[in-house]
Amino acid sequence: WLLESIGFQFSIYPTWDEMYNQLKIYRETNGHCCVPTTIKKSNSSSSTSLGRWVNNQRQAYKQHNLSEERKQMLDALGFDWYPSNTTWMNFYKALKRYHAIENTSYISYKDRTADPSLRLWVVTQRQFYKKGLLSSERKQLLKEIGFEFQLKKKTWLEQYEALQSFTQPPLSPSLPQWMKKQRYLKSKGCLSEQRQILLNELFEKQPWLKQQWNVTKKEKSTWMEQYTALKKFQQENWHCRVPYTSSLGRWVQKQRTMKDSLTVEQERMLNELGFQWSFPTAMEQ
Repeated sequence: WLLESIGFQFSIYPTWDEMYNQLKIYRETNGHCCVPTTIKKSNSSSSTSLGRWVNNQRQAYKQHNLSEERKQMLDALGFDWYPSNTTWMNFYKALKRYHAIENTSYISYKDRTADPSLRLWVVTQRQFYKKGLLSSERKQLLKEIGFEFQLKKKTWLEQYEALQSFTQPPLSPSLPQWMKKQRYLKSKGCLSEQRQILLNELFEKQPWLKQQWNVTKKEKSTWMEQYTALKKFQQENWHCRVPYTSSLGRWVQKQRTMKDSLTVEQERMLNELGFQWSFPTAMEQ
């Protein structure tokens, strides 16, 4: 009683109601209740502790340990119980709008007007589908907008004929990567003699393609410069999830899309850094 009379604080941890009031203020300031749980430069320690508290409420709700009264109080703030589902649906709606305008759910890398994060999300859905991680409900929603879960890969001859159709630069975005792969196969003695003859005949007819074929020292050094920058980032942050807004982040994303064209050595070097080949979700970024 004496301690209470002088306002002694028996617990150093804030009460549920105090944390709720903090969330209420956060909601009024930011317009939502999705408080980050990861520490960012712009976040204070109080903000990150609030983020952990928010996550604890979701866990308590899933485990049926949250009272109805508290659930209603959180609902009144527009509390998002399943933020990952909300993020998925937001991307799905964006793809649906894209489909309505372009009449396709395939977002080409040639389309510079498309949102890069939406393009990456589309690729991620295909990866989840291949691994059996896409729910039947989400598969059905994607099917409704003509989503291609498995893109048809062109045969070697189809790629060669596509290369043959170009009489001057620039080439379509996929062909330089295909040529890099053929160079690598040749260097390892894995490119058949017949295919080498076809390529050499083409290079004689179109010498400018020979320049595209040759790997320059500059190209190799540029890759190593970016790799060195990524290695430094990984040592400082303990992960390789570089923000897409930076040039290094865009290079990281490019390594994912061109994985089949990387050399064995390049892939090994990236794996040593704990490189994440699948595309991170918006919540992970």
